[in-house]
Amino acid sequence: MLDDLTNLEGARTWWPRPSAGDNGRVLATTRRRDALVSGAGRAVVDVDTYTHDEALAYLRDRFTTTHTPHLMDEHADDLVRALGHLPLAFGHAAAYMVNEDVPCALYLQRCGARRARLDSLLPPGADTDGYGRHVTASLVLALDAVQQHDPAGLARPAIRLAARLDPAGHPRALWATTAFTHYLATHRTPSPAEASGPAQATAEQAWTALRLLHQYALLTCDFQGGPRAVRLHALTARAVREATPAAETPATVGAVADALIEIWPAGDHTAPDVSAVLRANTDALAANTDALLWQPDGHLVLFRTGESLLDTGLHAIALRYWQRLATDAERLLGDEHPGTTAVADVLREWRRSL
Repeated sequence: MLDDLTNLEGARTWWPRPSAGDNGRVLATTRRRDALVSGAGRAVVDVDTYTHDEALAYLRDRFTTTHTPHLMDEHADDLVRALGHLPLAFGHAAAYMVNEDVPCALYLQRCGARRARLDSLLPPGADTDGYGRHVTASLVLALDAVQQHDPAGLARPAIRLAARLDPAGHPRALWATTAFTHYLATHRTPSPAEASGPAQATAEQAWTALRLLHQYALLTCDFQGGPRAVRLHALTARAVREATPAAETPATVGAVADALIEIWPAGDHTAPDVSAVLRANTDALAANTDALLWQPDGHLVLFRTGESLLDTGLHAIALRYWQRLATDAERLLGDEHPGTTAVADVLREWRRSL
């Protein structure tokens, strides 16, 4: 299963052909709608939002299985319309309603009070496909609730970190790094009792914040571990990024990049699965940072990713990666910058070894 494919052109060389014996299938999700989605034995299945009846059925089933049927009051129809029939928004809303024991009428009231904040949270040009406003409304309400739980004030900075990583998942070990705990400490909103005390955040507090975000359906965390233990839906991640003040973005990007370097194995061959996930997360970070990883000199994680491709024997992919890195460095740093010459040196050495 391949989730949220964006580079269909790059996927053509490795997309599997239909099985002759019909013994297996590949399921891919994408927001792309062009001709590359179809053909070569692929069948396109459009996935729309809930119908009105499907949305009501989801709420009814969720409240029944959690033994909270009283939350399904006479305003359920209004709630369905307010959330735009979007499944992700219903996931946020239902988790909040169950955890806070809030029926439909009260949720609508609270959600409406937050909608006034959306004009400042969603900048002009955001939400081009009409989904972000509904997701952001449910997201803001859930985050406000999680922010109040102990450890108070960590939910918002925590989800901003997660939103910069690969939606397919990242290692839980990132949340014990110095880079993450320092970021959480310096960006947490202290409780009134802590207002005059020193900011702090431990790995245990970071994991507790993850559990709360999981409980409120804002992300998914497999607490058994694995290199993709923590996952954040791509649409939730986009809403978080768009709602983050621009002044906060450089520190968030820097913390994520530093944390990836902290947990990167010294030898990629010793933990190939972890290295592959770290490369994917670096790619995701680079794709949504507006070149911040190149300011001022080009972050070490960009170079470590290229080295990892070479170390694991992915030579063709490594060559393309370093060529792209050279183009980016020249464009963003200039011909004479040490970062640009460092990339050129790697390419030169690579070609000499061929």
